[in-house]
Amino acid sequence: MSEPELSTEALLSAAREGVAAPAAVDAPAADRWMDRVRVRLYRDGALIGSADSADTERTAAVRMAAAAAALEGEVSDPAGSGLHIETVATLETIAPEGLSGLLQAVEPGRDGLALHDGETSVGSWPADARSQEGRTTAWVKGLLNRVRPRGARLASSTRVERFTTLETAGPILPGEVDGAATAAPRLVGAIRHVPEAAVTRDVLIEAALRAASWLVRHQLPDGRFRYEFRPDQQDWSLQDHVVRQAGCAWALAALARAAPTTGLSQPAKKAIEGLVASGLRRDGPGRLHYVVGRDGVARLGAIPLLLLAVVDLNEAVKAPKDTGDRLVATMLATQRSDGGFGTSARGMELEGSETYYAGQIALALGRWYAWRPQPRQAQAWRSALGYYSDVWQREPEARDLSFVTWMLQACEVWHVQTDDQAAADYGFAMADWALESQHGPEHPNPLWSGAYQNTPGIGTAAYTEGIARALLLARRVGDAEREARYLESLRGAARFLLQLTVDEADGPMFGPPEQRGAVRSALHRRSLRCDNAQHFIMAATQAALLAYAAEGDGNKATGMAESPADEV
Repeated sequence: MSEPELSTEALLSAAREGVAAPAAVDAPAADRWMDRVRVRLYRDGALIGSADSADTERTAAVRMAAAAAALEGEVSDPAGSGLHIETVATLETIAPEGLSGLLQAVEPGRDGLALHDGETSVGSWPADARSQEGRTTAWVKGLLNRVRPRGARLASSTRVERFTTLETAGPILPGEVDGAATAAPRLVGAIRHVPEAAVTRDVLIEAALRAASWLVRHQLPDGRFRYEFRPDQQDWSLQDHVVRQAGCAWALAALARAAPTTGLSQPAKKAIEGLVASGLRRDGPGRLHYVVGRDGVARLGAIPLLLLAVVDLNEAVKAPKDTGDRLVATMLATQRSDGGFGTSARGMELEGSETYYAGQIALALGRWYAWRPQPRQAQAWRSALGYYSDVWQREPEARDLSFVTWMLQACEVWHVQTDDQAAADYGFAMADWALESQHGPEHPNPLWSGAYQNTPGIGTAAYTEGIARALLLARRVGDAEREARYLESLRGAARFLLQLTVDEADGPMFGPPEQRGAVRSALHRRSLRCDNAQHFIMAATQAALLAYAAEGDGNKATGMAESPADEV
């Protein structure tokens, strides 16, 4: 069966007609998947109605399914409510060799499955598979257990159909998000698919500003940001993490510096002052400064991130510098004799993973050196560079993308200050290795293109922050081949990351309007955490300025800097 010539706008129009006339409809036959559709209704993030229907005339099937879903969901007030529509687009019978063959034959989130054995037929939509935490095995075995005795393998008597869908989403009340101004989005596995052609400089800048606005909307009186919104429970987690709070403060400060007319300096200042007031301690050995969370634990990673926020905010509003000097002293005190950074500062133990804090400290020292150069900082950085580049060569099995995220940024910052070729070489080695984990446009699941690792999520944003600096390195030294590869990587990652954002069209599936602009953790996870927004802001801003030419007046509206090498 070929994909029908039917627009997403036509599907939404038919679904709205059905919602307007709620009615019960006959459920489709269990084995009738070729002409099947499903319509789900959401209000402020909660599923309120769902129904399947089937008809050879696709819009008629959508209309009937929507009518039945509306009857179940009692849509008395369509404001804040949304539609998710799935229609079977292509269907084929496949003959996999056993369970392992079936597992290899499907791509969760792209493919749906229908299994038939005797009088029993069961099926599952791509969106259902994608929501299974990305676990293909659990999804497929769950279907097999419903069509065959529990624990049975794929029998020769089981007929297997694999299908893809045409999906879209939109509000029940039509508006600007799906009318003439903007086409209704194409979804894959309930995730908004962003085509490469839709990614522009202005789109990325606007998405970064929406993410920043989400943070600001949920900033508490003490300067902290609400930690994590859980759409499935429609509530906020009571958890918190001071390192991530410091990262959010830095993201706002960096964006305020790049876009000075956006008014983000004040919430960034509020966040920094809140961290200083509630978390900064000055009673370490030799009056060393350190940062504790609400749990009272002194966390090493919060120190460099707070310092980076101070650096960017100082350059924007000229805040006092004494706190930064003290934080630098603590970081220097953690350096071991071999050049690496540890968790002990003059005998005081701090919590943290070297995978993260080593690069964070090196980056913060490099940024501080650019502002207030001191020989001790330069000595510490050269020693750290020698140690970690040697470990990189000697222990390839210990390489980690999270480490690369931070240390690569540090190498670029240090190269700017010193023109140190060793820093450039080390940075290129890390960037080239990292790109081996990035999925290209040939990936069978179109959602995954540009993402890193096998559970694509917000980690891609963090890794992109490093690749953005590698692109600057390549441009600075005139390495055209690497520049082209890093540019392609940056553009692919930006496309992927936009899919993690909550916009107007898919917003009803996540929560009330105040959640617009949030960034979810992964394709298969719906949680909206503050540090997701942090990493997205940093990656999207750098991608916008480094990988896309200025267009129109979008950057002028925010005062966005024209010189990415100096301003990002």
